[in-house]
Amino acid sequence: MAKNFHDWYEPAFGGMVNKVELTGFVDYMVAKGIKTPEKPYFFIQEFKPQQADKDVEDQLLAEMLVAVEKNESTIFRGAYIIGQLWKFVILEKIGENQFEYFVSQAFDSLKNSRFETNLSQFASRKIQILCRLKEKPK
Repeated sequence: MAKNFHDWYEPAFGGMVNKVELTGFVDYMVAKGIKTPEKPYFFIQEFKPQQADKDVEDQLLAEMLVAVEKNESTIFRGAYIIGQLWKFVILEKIGENQFEYFVSQAFDSLKNSRFETNLSQFASRKIQILCRLKEKPK
């Protein structure tokens, strides 16, 4: 990855959103940092092997809300995976304490042609992000 940007597995993550403290562990994230994740945070992913008691979408949204607040940004991207199904999410801050989010249709990772197309698009997006990071002034 670009200098000082790494992928992080199961880091502790939390913060205040609308005067509510949210804490937990992220399954996967891309963020700046050397020994621990630091802002800016770029992408968060949650995974469950199958539908569980915990709602993976709610967990992801809570983490994305914290990331938007910590980044002091208005948009954040993430994904959640339940078994073979992948869903991509965009969270947008539309006003003070007001958010909107969008969830893609489910992509079935076992349907090869769709999965290969999605994986190709995901890899392309990763390259775009890394190029943008290299362009940013220090």
